[in-house]
Amino acid sequence: KIVYVNPALQRQFDDHAERVREQFPNVDPKNLIGSDVATFYSGLSELDDEAKAARKSNEIHTHEGVTHIGGRKLRVRLSPALAPDGTVIGNVGQWTDLTTEFEMETEIEHLVEMIEMGELDIKVRVEDKTHSYSRIAQGVNALTDFVGQALDDINALVSRMAQGDLSHKIEAEYFGRFGEIIEN
Repeated sequence: KIVYVNPALQRQFDDHAERVREQFPNVDPKNLIGSDVATFYSGLSELDDEAKAARKSNEIHTHEGVTHIGGRKLRVRLSPALAPDGTVIGNVGQWTDLTTEFEMETEIEHLVEMIEMGELDIKVRVEDKTHSYSRIAQGVNALTDFVGQALDDINALVSRMAQGDLSHKIEAEYFGRFGEIIEN
């Protein structure tokens, strides 16, 4: 049975209460204390089995797995809860929301595929990101903008050269390998 829910986890359940109820109709996301914790470990039977086996043998191990609850992707870590004499009396579950991390990973994988196909106008969404994910998205977008602009400048110059016009040069300042291309 659940005997404690920290405020951060309770906020996650509150924020996604409707989806939690759809997935677990017998669970009240606003009143988790007393609920059967095993309900939330569907798809993590190997994790639950490992934790039970460790309890029976009084082993002290942390077990980890990934599950989906309320439309969120969560890493679950089960660590033994110990009595003062060191006896394992249950488990402490730590749930970490990985949803944004996995969404960002998927978005960047798609962006890389598109860039490999020559599409540089695609962007990573910034508006739904927070903190470091927002900065990463902005940085990736700035990088694709920079590479796209450099290729546009080079393309314009090469097109003029192909028409016999050698009087133009790229005015923008580029460094490193981009600068070498411009100088050559």
